[in-house]
Formats: sequence, C-alpha cells, structure tokens
Amino acid sequence: MNAAAQVEYESGVRIRYGGLAFLAALLLVASQLLLLTASQSAVSEATVSLINANKSGSTYLIGDIAEMFGLFTLVPVFGWLYRVSKARNPGIKPIPRWMAMIGAALAGVMFTIYIILLVSKAHTFVTTGNQGYPEAYALTSGGMIRIAPYFADLGELLLAIGCIFISLNAMRVGLFTKPIGYGGIVAGAMFLFPIAALAPLIQGLWLTAVAVTFAGRWPKGDFPAWERGEAVPWPGSGRLPPGPAEQRSRPSRAERRKVSDKDVLAAVDQSNGNGTPSPSTSAGKRKRKRK
Repeated sequence: MNAAAQVEYESGVRIRYGGLAFLAALLLVASQLLLLTASQSAVSEATVSLINANKSGSTYLIGDIAEMFGLFTLVPVFGWLYRVSKARNPGIKPIPRWMAMIGAALAGVMFTIYIILLVSKAHTFVTTGNQGYPEAYALTSGGMIRIAPYFADLGELLLAIGCIFISLNAMRVGLFTKPIGYGGIVAGAMFLFPIAALAPLIQGLWLTAVAVTFAGRWPKGDFPAWERGEAVPWPGSGRLPPGPAEQRSRPSRAERRKVSDKDVLAAVDQSNGNGTPSPSTSAGKRKRKRK
C-alpha cells in the first residue's frame, strides 16, 4: 500500500479508533477511582482482607468489570497503532504488538476471575464458621484464587512492555509527539507499578491525548506523518517538521558558505549595469585607500 492509499485508509477509521482510545481512558480511570474508594485494610491479614472484601464486594465487582472492558478496549487500539506505525517503518518488529494485546486480555480476564472468587470466598467466610484464621486460610490458600493473581501480574508485565515499545515506535515515525511518546512510557510503567491516584491520572491523560491524535483534532493541525502516510520523525525542538516544498527551497549544507566583502561589492557593481561601480562604492574604495 502506497502512502496515498495508506492516508485514505486511515482517514476512514481514525475517528473509530480515537473513540476506542477515549472509551478505554474513561473505563480505566473510573475503575481505578472506584477501587480506591473501596474499603481498605490497614494490615494484609487474611481474615481482615476477607471481611473488607465482603463489605466492598459490589464496588470491587463493578470496578473490576470496568477495568476488564477498559483493558479489552486497549487490544484493538494497540493493534491498530502498531499497524499504522509499521506502514511507515516496515522494520518494526511485531513482538510489542502481541505483548500488548495478549497482556491486556490476560490481565483483564485474570483480574476478573480473581475478584469474583475473592468476593465469593469473602461472603462464605462472613456468613459461615467462626471467622477465624484457619477458615480464612482454607478459603484462600488453593485453586484459582491463588493462581489468578500471578497470571494477572504476567499480563500487566506484557502490557507494560508492549505499551512502552509501541509508543516509542509511534514517536519515532512521527505519529506521536515526544510528550505523547514519553507519556506512553510512563503510562505503560503505571500498568505494572500503579501509584494510587497518580496512575489513573497519567493513564487517563495519555489515552485522551492518543484519542485526540487518532481523531486528528489537535488545535495546530494534524501531524505531518498522518498527513503524508510516511515516517516524518518529530524534531527535538517541538517544531513541526518541514514540508516537501520547504525542504526543496532550503539550501543544502554544501551550498551554505560565508560571503566575503569582495563578493558583496561585485554583486553591487553588477546591479548598476555593465560592471560600472556605483558612486557610493567608489567613494568607499577611495576612503579605504586614504587610510
């Protein structure tokens, strides 16, 4: 597919993927804010954790389902971003794409399984037995409730690495500015190391910026790499890369040289016609001779 066909294809689907990125931002931010409002235990003791999980069971479930759908929404977003980046640089490897997509799906599914099992075990613990440590340990010591968090962590690791490399590739070909590209690195790290209220803020802002980029709605206009369908690396100064016409009119480094006084005088003489020096030029020469 040539550059013109690539731009035509992207113009028909950019709004769609921009909407998906914004939806992912809303779902992930809402889920993390909900989970922050849930009852938290000061200690990680099994009985206390189960009692708190029972108190906030509905909040856990709603927040986790929102997070699962948010992670699922990231799958096509990362897949498409990889595709349009590769169209501008065929040398980009597909590994980050699969890491991000598999990681998002795996983390979403495993977290949901874990929360459902946790809430169910918490309800069983609170409504039966004497709520002692042996009962709590028996309910949480085996089966999927122990395995699911490890798979969820693996999914987050894959998602974080994939997000970081896909953002870097998009920045290198000019689809992202440097702030958005480096923001993707930080947002990816936040999947693996979430920091309380900071994680939803950073991830939400980054995904919103990605949505605006996909939709081509930046106030100063679309980025050149999107307009041309080819790689246009973003300059470090933050200035838009020059267009083809500007590049053609700009002299090459070999053509740039210092102009001597002699060249300037010769150009002035020629401008008067027949090589006759102008009065001001002759006077300038006489003054220099007198000195």
